[in-house]
Amino acid sequence: LELGAGDVLSAAQAVGFGTSFYLTEKMMAREPDQALPITACQVAVTAAISAVWALGDGSANGWLLDDARRASATLPGLFLDPSLRGVAAAAAWTGLATTAANRGAE
Repeated sequence: LELGAGDVLSAAQAVGFGTSFYLTEKMMAREPDQALPITACQVAVTAAISAVWALGDGSANGWLLDDARRASATLPGLFLDPSLRGVAAAAAWTGLATTAANRGAE
Protein backbone atom coordinates (compact mmCIF):
# COMPACT_ATOMS: atom_id res chain seq x y z
CA LEU A 1 0.00 0.00 0.00
CA GLU A 2 1.45 3.30 -1.07
CA LEU A 3 0.08 6.73 -0.19
CA GLY A 4 0.63 9.75 -2.37
CA ALA A 5 -0.24 13.43 -2.57
CA GLY A 6 -3.62 12.60 -4.12
CA ASP A 7 -4.53 10.50 -1.08
CA VAL A 8 -3.68 13.38 1.24
CA LEU A 9 -5.72 15.80 -0.90
CA SER A 10 -8.68 13.40 -0.87
CA ALA A 11 -8.62 13.14 2.91
CA ALA A 12 -8.22 16.90 3.30
CA GLN A 13 -11.16 17.49 0.96
CA ALA A 14 -13.40 15.22 3.04
CA VAL A 15 -12.40 16.98 6.26
CA GLY A 16 -12.90 20.39 4.64
CA PHE A 17 -16.31 19.39 3.26
CA GLY A 18 -17.48 18.15 6.65
CA THR A 19 -16.12 21.21 8.43
CA SER A 20 -17.88 23.54 6.00
CA PHE A 21 -21.22 21.87 6.70
CA TYR A 22 -20.63 22.02 10.46
CA LEU A 23 -19.82 25.74 10.30
CA THR A 24 -22.75 26.39 7.95
CA GLU A 25 -25.16 24.72 10.37
CA LYS A 26 -23.80 26.86 13.23
CA MET A 27 -24.20 30.05 11.17
CA MET A 28 -27.71 29.14 10.08
CA ALA A 29 -28.74 28.32 13.65
CA ARG A 30 -27.71 31.84 14.66
CA GLU A 31 -29.11 33.56 11.55
CA PRO A 32 -31.84 31.37 10.02
CA ASP A 33 -33.04 34.15 7.71
CA GLN A 34 -29.57 34.38 6.11
CA ALA A 35 -29.58 30.94 4.46
CA LEU A 36 -29.55 32.28 0.90
CA PRO A 37 -26.71 34.82 1.40
CA ILE A 38 -24.61 32.22 3.25
CA THR A 39 -25.14 29.68 0.46
CA ALA A 40 -24.46 32.28 -2.25
CA CYS A 41 -21.19 33.26 -0.58
CA GLN A 42 -20.07 29.63 -0.28
CA VAL A 43 -20.88 28.93 -3.92
CA ALA A 44 -19.09 32.11 -5.07
CA VAL A 45 -15.94 31.30 -3.09
CA THR A 46 -15.95 27.71 -4.39
CA ALA A 47 -16.35 28.95 -7.97
CA ALA A 48 -13.50 31.44 -7.59
CA ILE A 49 -11.12 28.87 -6.07
CA SER A 50 -12.07 26.35 -8.77
CA ALA A 51 -11.42 28.89 -11.52
CA VAL A 52 -7.99 29.76 -10.12
CA TRP A 53 -7.15 26.05 -9.78
CA ALA A 54 -8.29 25.29 -13.35
CA LEU A 55 -6.33 28.22 -14.79
CA GLY A 56 -3.21 27.21 -12.89
CA ASP A 57 -3.49 23.52 -13.70
CA GLY A 58 -4.58 24.08 -17.30
CA SER A 59 -1.76 26.49 -18.01
CA ALA A 60 0.92 24.44 -16.25
CA ASN A 61 -0.09 21.12 -17.83
CA GLY A 62 -1.01 22.60 -21.20
CA TRP A 63 -4.55 21.23 -21.49
CA LEU A 64 -6.12 24.69 -21.28
CA LEU A 65 -4.16 25.95 -24.29
CA ASP A 66 -4.62 22.85 -26.47
CA ASP A 67 -8.07 22.62 -28.11
CA ALA A 68 -8.08 18.82 -28.38
CA ARG A 69 -6.96 18.22 -24.79
CA ARG A 70 -9.25 20.95 -23.44
CA ALA A 71 -12.28 19.35 -25.12
CA SER A 72 -11.75 16.10 -23.20
CA ALA A 73 -10.65 17.73 -19.93
CA THR A 74 -13.71 19.94 -19.48
CA LEU A 75 -17.23 18.98 -18.48
CA PRO A 76 -18.77 18.60 -21.96
CA GLY A 77 -15.88 16.37 -22.97
CA LEU A 78 -16.45 14.14 -19.97
CA PHE A 79 -20.03 13.44 -21.04
CA LEU A 80 -19.20 12.98 -24.73
CA ASP A 81 -16.18 10.68 -24.36
CA PRO A 82 -17.38 7.09 -23.76
CA SER A 83 -14.20 6.20 -21.86
CA LEU A 84 -14.87 8.99 -19.33
CA ARG A 85 -18.56 8.32 -18.62
CA GLY A 86 -17.79 7.03 -15.11
CA VAL A 87 -15.92 10.24 -14.32
CA ALA A 88 -18.80 12.26 -15.78
CA ALA A 89 -21.32 10.41 -13.63
CA ALA A 90 -19.22 11.06 -10.51
CA ALA A 91 -18.91 14.77 -11.38
CA ALA A 92 -22.65 15.05 -12.01
CA TRP A 93 -23.50 13.21 -8.78
CA THR A 94 -21.11 15.38 -6.76
CA GLY A 95 -22.32 18.62 -8.29
CA LEU A 96 -26.04 17.94 -8.41
CA ALA A 97 -26.89 15.49 -5.65
CA THR A 98 -24.39 16.12 -2.88
CA THR A 99 -23.90 19.85 -3.36
CA ALA A 100 -26.83 21.54 -5.12
CA ALA A 101 -29.58 19.40 -3.61
CA ASN A 102 -28.04 19.70 -0.15
CA ARG A 103 -27.76 23.47 -0.40
CA GLY A 104 -31.33 23.67 -1.67
CA ALA A 105 -32.57 21.51 1.21
CA GLU A 106 -30.85 23.73 3.74
